[in-house]
Amino acid sequence: MLLGLAVDWVAGNVYWTDPKFNVIEMARLNGSCHYVVVTGNVDKPTAIAVDPPRGFLFWSDAGKEPRLERARLDGSDRFVLMNDTGNSISDIALDLEVSILIR
Repeated sequence: MLLGLAVDWVAGNVYWTDPKFNVIEMARLNGSCHYVVVTGNVDKPTAIAVDPPRGFLFWSDAGKEPRLERARLDGSDRFVLMNDTGNSISDIALDLEVSILIR
């Protein structure tokens, strides 16, 4: 089971994927305020990355329909960036200096 982990250094939150329960969760770095951010239509989330300055969360889904998704840090405004990749995405990295905002 692959578990992705990403830290929002601006707000002091940690995000992780849980492929066993097919959710993405968040908690404060001190362990408080734990809650599920993304649920529903998630099938084996693996890699995860955050873009705190722009307020985005990115993750890969390695389930039956592999895809790369983006949402706000609170899980709202989900958007599929790439689907039917043919292969599951094992890692995600963001270049925050030259990133392009995809709408």
